[in-house]
Amino acid sequence: MNQVVISLCRELAEEANAIITYTEDLAAIGGEDPETAALLTDIRLDELEHVQKLALGLSRVLIGEEDGEATDEAGGEDE
Repeated sequence: MNQVVISLCRELAEEANAIITYTEDLAAIGGEDPETAALLTDIRLDELEHVQKLALGLSRVLIGEEDGEATDEAGGEDE
């Protein structure tokens, strides 16, 4: 499970860096090319969606790990 958490965190970081890059590019473009700015804005929102999905996946994995630990601990007390 540890590798799953690491992989999800790495992907989150990559997506976050992509959002930073698009934000910097949008700032550099300014009002110079509205069509390109709109395109980059749409792509940046797609990246945000990826971040949200990855965060949900990470939450699911981490909560599952905690539930498993709680179950293990409870099982240990019953024995």
